[in-house]
Amino acid sequence: MIRMEIACFLVLAFLAAMYFSAPREHTKIHKCFSKLLIYSMLNLILDATTIYTVNHLQTIPGLLNDLLHRLFIGDIVLVSYLTYDYILLLIKDETNKQIEIPKFTKLLLVAVLIAIAFLPIDYIQTETGNYSHGPAVYTAYGCMAVFLVLTILAMIKYWKQIHKKKRMAVTLSLTIEIIVMMIQYIVHLSLISGMGIMLINLSFYLTLENPDILLVQQV
Repeated sequence: MIRMEIACFLVLAFLAAMYFSAPREHTKIHKCFSKLLIYSMLNLILDATTIYTVNHLQTIPGLLNDLLHRLFIGDIVLVSYLTYDYILLLIKDETNKQIEIPKFTKLLLVAVLIAIAFLPIDYIQTETGNYSHGPAVYTAYGCMAVFLVLTILAMIKYWKQIHKKKRMAVTLSLTIEIIVMMIQYIVHLSLISGMGIMLINLSFYLTLENPDILLVQQV
């Protein structure tokens, strides 16, 4: 499974190289996508690392394994929050309305990151592999579900005011997120969160952030 995380990281690294090398305006939405790219690449590194540590519990120090898992779980929540923030900024640009990310979502994010730092994490060992479990993990899932629902509600509210191509890009990314979350929640050893994160970034880049697309829009 580590090979899949490495392959996804290489795709994102190549995408990031193209994105950051192209000249562009430093708008809020592009800054948000930049953060999303960086945290997504960090997530894939942590994903591959924790897959290794959780399957070598006899040789890896427990505190190190625990710390890496908490960083990994926290980073997934941050990626989910940035995806929500990015889509809200997209809606704001499309509708020309003063849409701000609700304050309670920022408070929720901080509260959940603190909770992940202190809540227990259990490690389930099976014949086919080990995985993390417990209150910290389920708190992260709950927070991600909240951000996902808020994103869907915002899209429904402003659906007709958003350009068709951008609607398709957001719908694709949300569909990927829902499918990945469901599979990962049901089949713990599927370990496909990294692929989901890579596909979300790729869909945003190819349909919304590609320099050629932005140039055509400006023309």
